[in-house]
Amino acid sequence: MTVLLVALWSARMLRVTLQQLSLWQVKEFRLDRVTAHLRLPSVRAQLVSPLALAKWGALAWWLVDPAWSSARSSLFALTTVYAGETAWFVREIAQRAFRRPHLSPRIGILLSGVMLAAALLTVLGRVLEWPWTLTLLALDRGLFALVAAIVFGTVPVTAWKRRRIIRRAAHRMRAISGLTTVGITGSFGKSSTKEFLALLAGARFHVLKTPANTNTDVGIAQVILKDLTEQHTLFVCEMGAYRLGEIARAAALVHPRIGILAAVRDQHLALFGSLEELARAKGELLRALPETGVAIVNGDDPMCVRLSRESPAARVVRYGFREGNDVRGEKLSVRRDQFHLTVRSRGTTHQVDVPLLGGHQAGNLLGAWAAAEVLGVSPDELAARAPILRPLPRTMEPRTGPRNTFVVDDTYSANPDGVAAALEYLPAAAARTTVVILTTMIELGSASAAAHRRIGETLRRVKPDLTVVTARDFARDLIAGAANGGSDVPLHIVVEPRPERAFSRIEPLLGAGTVVLLEGRIPESLRQKFLSSA
Repeated sequence: MTVLLVALWSARMLRVTLQQLSLWQVKEFRLDRVTAHLRLPSVRAQLVSPLALAKWGALAWWLVDPAWSSARSSLFALTTVYAGETAWFVREIAQRAFRRPHLSPRIGILLSGVMLAAALLTVLGRVLEWPWTLTLLALDRGLFALVAAIVFGTVPVTAWKRRRIIRRAAHRMRAISGLTTVGITGSFGKSSTKEFLALLAGARFHVLKTPANTNTDVGIAQVILKDLTEQHTLFVCEMGAYRLGEIARAAALVHPRIGILAAVRDQHLALFGSLEELARAKGELLRALPETGVAIVNGDDPMCVRLSRESPAARVVRYGFREGNDVRGEKLSVRRDQFHLTVRSRGTTHQVDVPLLGGHQAGNLLGAWAAAEVLGVSPDELAARAPILRPLPRTMEPRTGPRNTFVVDDTYSANPDGVAAALEYLPAAAARTTVVILTTMIELGSASAAAHRRIGETLRRVKPDLTVVTARDFARDLIAGAANGGSDVPLHIVVEPRPERAFSRIEPLLGAGTVVLLEGRIPESLRQKFLSSA
């Protein structure tokens, strides 16, 4: 029985260790982001679940009365518990629903460190003559602290490597002559604006851009060391932040001459604490510009306009849809597979058809258009190149799903304004049936409840035939918004975290007349079911 118990315990420990390492990896091994995650209602519920409380109770009792922990009944009970957890582990693997970290050298070191530490602590328990049940359960309850300690143990080496990479990248930047750097930041829209600018300026410049969601100082430094050459004349650099000083450090590395601030909203508010602190962080890019630089800001966003006044750059260019913007969009018409837009700038007027989904993409285009003009690309050239724009992968990306279903993959990230804008696209899709699959948003702090109620209100307005919510956190707030303050759950909204059951609810609606919007970081196993045309 003891051998079986240890084997089942080992499987459970492996499962939870991989899950925790996946969390640390997704949160970029940052304590502030992991701490924010632990505040989620679903996580707090797990901490006080009946199983967790039973384990803590058993551990406390066994410490008081060690003799009871040697009884066959306690051995049998713990073996049964770990058998159930192991069976769940096997089920997750079979359904491809198990969350594990992406393989990397650091993950390999961390996993090895946790396994070695657990083995040594097990030996220590035997030396102290603790019963097997007491030793294994103590390690079970202390696993999070153990993983965190191993993660923190790698911080000095990781910090040293980061500093070394950044120093080398700064030396490389100084060695490249004739390079213009454009920095882009904002609560949302920065990745798409980056991609659009790289395409619009591609005929005039040899462009290097930061890939995917690479936007930290060390990530940018790695791009510089790997990809930057003497032939590059334009570096388009996305910059993100979870605390004050991070964008400033990225800007000190690349020395942008042009800075684009796309928006300031409540994304990651749980980390900054207040919208004012978040705005200060985003404004670091504009404050880092030289006097000869150009600050380009979303003129429809009052916070962006305010922050532009803090920039030492002598020139400020505004873009958006309001009167007074230097680059202004008009007569926006959204269709199923594109939008039509009139762009006014420099006394010219151009009408463009752009193969992008959703009217919110027009704002990103205007930001890229403004920056390209500052770089010397004429409005005529920009109008000619606008039709070649393509969406960033997993950002309002059109795909073909099962039975020729039209699928919109918008799972790259999620923020309140972006989710609402994606939902507003659905009426333009002109589908017989519309289905929304979304997950709730995190790291919004005190704004979480209100943000989810706003999403619910948007759902009530656009009226999809079915909405499946894949997380329970803040789902009540979303439903409250959709119910317009009523207590009844709208019939078209279903909360279903289990991917298989979620898909089974949606599958009968799939077909050529259906549009499915995949919104936010839904479970990957569920997402993959909609990207096959089988």
